[in-house]
Amino acid sequence: MLTAAHSGPVTVAALAPTSPHHPMAIGIDVEHLPALPSAALLNLALRPAERAALAERPAPDRLAAFLAVWTAKEAVAKALGWPLPRALADVEIALLPRPAVVRLGTDLAPRGWRLVPLRLPGAPHTVTLALALRHRHPAPERENPWTSPAGPRSSPAAPGASDWPSPGPSTTTAPRSSSPAATRDTAGGP
Repeated sequence: MLTAAHSGPVTVAALAPTSPHHPMAIGIDVEHLPALPSAALLNLALRPAERAALAERPAPDRLAAFLAVWTAKEAVAKALGWPLPRALADVEIALLPRPAVVRLGTDLAPRGWRLVPLRLPGAPHTVTLALALRHRHPAPERENPWTSPAGPRSSPAAPGASDWPSPGPSTTTAPRSSSPAATRDTAGGP
C-alpha cells in the first residue's frame, strides 16, 4: 500500500506491505502554514474537544498543535479511504500525552491505530503518518447522519448540500487540495 501527500515543494510518501495475514492501512499528510487559519476554518476542522485543547495551549504553540491535528486527521482519512470532510467531522485526535486517534465515528475507543509525527530535516513542515494495524474490521459507524453533498457512491438517495452542518461563514477549498492554506473565508473577502 502506498500513500503520499504534498505541500508546496515538499512531497512525502510511505509504503507498507499488504498481506491477508497482516492487514494494515497507512496514510500520510504534510502541511505548512505561516499562521493559524481563520476562526471559521478552525470551527469546521476541529471537534469541540480539539478546539478546547488548542485554546489551552500557549499562543506560540497553537499553530504547531493545529497542524499536528490536521495532518493526523488527513492521514487517518487516507488510511480509511474517507474524504477529508468526513474525517474532519468523524475523527478526533488528542495530542497529549502522545498523538492518538480517540474517536472514529461513534467509536469512542478505536483500537489498532498509531500516529507517528515525523520531522523533515531543514523543512518547517508538519508530517504525520497514520497506521491502522488491524484495518480489516467493519467501517466505523457515522456519528453524523450526513456524508457529503454528492452522497456516498453506493447510495441512490444522497443528501443534498443543505444536509451539511453550517459552522458559520462559508468556506471554499481549492480543487485538488485539502490544505488548510487552500481554504479561504468567502464571507470576509480574500
